[in-house]
Amino acid sequence: MAKVFTDNGFIKTCKIKHPKKYLRGSFLLLTGSIYLLGPLAHAVSPEAENRSRRYVEKGKELADVGDAQGAIFDFTEAIRVDPENSEAYVMRGKTRYEQGNTDGAIYDYTEAIEVDARQDQAYFERSKANTKKFDWVGAIEDLAEAIRLKPGHLPYHLAQAHLRSKRKNYTGAVEDYDRMLDILRQGDYDSNGNSDLQEFLLILNRGKAKFFAGDSEGALRDINKAIKMNRRFSLAYLFRAEVKFAQGLNDSALVDYGKAIKLDRNAAENYFGRALFYYSQDKLHEALADIDKGLRLSRENTGRDYARLWLWMTRTRLGELEKADLALSTQLENRPDESIGDWYEKIGRFALRQEDEDALFKIAADEDPITEREQLCEAYFYAAQWRLHNREKEQAEELLELSLDTEIVDFYEYAVARGQLNHLRADE
Repeated sequence: MAKVFTDNGFIKTCKIKHPKKYLRGSFLLLTGSIYLLGPLAHAVSPEAENRSRRYVEKGKELADVGDAQGAIFDFTEAIRVDPENSEAYVMRGKTRYEQGNTDGAIYDYTEAIEVDARQDQAYFERSKANTKKFDWVGAIEDLAEAIRLKPGHLPYHLAQAHLRSKRKNYTGAVEDYDRMLDILRQGDYDSNGNSDLQEFLLILNRGKAKFFAGDSEGALRDINKAIKMNRRFSLAYLFRAEVKFAQGLNDSALVDYGKAIKLDRNAAENYFGRALFYYSQDKLHEALADIDKGLRLSRENTGRDYARLWLWMTRTRLGELEKADLALSTQLENRPDESIGDWYEKIGRFALRQEDEDALFKIAADEDPITEREQLCEAYFYAAQWRLHNREKEQAEELLELSLDTEIVDFYEYAVARGQLNHLRADE
């Protein structure tokens, strides 16, 4: 609260929502209260607010056609004219974020929240920026606040489900999908045109979250329900195959992998999924053919990287070590400069015997406990594959057990380690 001198000399008490709404000037301190001098204290005029909004609209148009610098200039002008325009801060933050200026984006989103604590979009966008900076606590808190402010906005719930899944909170993700389905069925919701928010997709993804949360039967119920709603969606059969593979229902899983490929022969993930199943069962020629097919179809860099590693692994176990080494070393040399020294390169160096097993396990350490578990899951798994190549079966089984002990249930390495162990022990 503050006391403001009016034009007629009287003092009135008013609530100041944000200091930027008033021109800064001299202050009088009388009996412990702050008095703003009347001529220096006035709100932004309606005309200025309209001009500021026009700058925002112009900035949006420039951003839509790819003129990021022009858009940032207009959003900045909107803020200069009306420092209380929270949308201008949000839009400038989004443009900066898209330009790779994550810190600048976080600054803008924070300013938007200071101007208007009800600005749900600022919390949502700041959550994305915090995720990029690996500030998981900040990201989770911001998303929760965005949902509190706008509980019927489905994209916020979907983002929370994805973030919780990334942090291995699959029980929480299941709750998010339950909530989204409730909102969808009530009919009073805002999807913001997000095609991922169709009912059958929500049910399908809830099934996958249930599987990773340890509820295989619940997962199958959801996936089967999703398939009944859309029998032409290949990923549903791929997901069901993965659940069956985990349950040891190998023949039934193989049928579903085949259905997924038949429905979409251009989806690389369908071939990669079946390839890993074949690999776990020592059907190496079949695995090699599917990895090669998936690589020819894949356009996603991360997927292609790991597919190259699986190609090396499969060829090595087929006795083609020299050929496998040449292909992997060539791929590592030709990756983008920004990838130098990343985790994948470290695994590749181990595969090429440029790092030993103990060094790989030490390199896997990370200050984030989830990242460390993810990297150890992979490190133990790939170390086990080299042991299998050397026919050191007992040591390989021990390493596969360590991979499973990380409980990174959503990684392919985890799924194949489980399948390999079952296969090796069945042979025994």
